[in-house]
Formats: sequence, structure tokens, C-alpha cells
Amino acid sequence: MKYIWQYQHGGWHNYDGEANAMVEAIYQSWLKDPGVDIRTVKSGHWNYMIDFNTMKQTNIEHENHTERALRRVAATENTSRYT
Repeated sequence: MKYIWQYQHGGWHNYDGEANAMVEAIYQSWLKDPGVDIRTVKSGHWNYMIDFNTMKQTNIEHENHTERALRRVAATENTSRYT
């Protein structure tokens, strides 16, 4: 089964294709070694800290350090189109 990673910002939005693959890869790594709580990923112009324990992403470059919820959902026809 294929999964899509999404972040919440006035609704749920898909990570772009490259970032989705990176988040899925670090998630799989986290499943094997959950002792490392925080991972980082670049999505678009920004770098984010990803915390799978809280399912949150934090923008580590923006001055406000915006924090958003994230989720992993099974890919369907409706979720497979990247925003």
C-alpha cells in the first residue's frame, strides 16, 4: 500500500512528491529506531523538524517557527494528487 504525508494548514495538504518520499523514508527509519525523536526534512523552500511522537512539523527556518499537525494516510484517487 502507498501512503501520502499531509500537513494541516486550513485543511490537509499533501507534501510534494520528493518531500513525501523523504518523510516516508525517515518514518520507516523511525519505526526501526524510535529513540531518535526528531528528524529533519526539506520541503519546498523550508526545512522542518518532524516529530513522529507528536505528529507535528516545525519550520526551523521561519522566524515564527510555525508548527503544524501532520498525518500519514493511505493513497487514494483523492489524496494521490500532490498540491
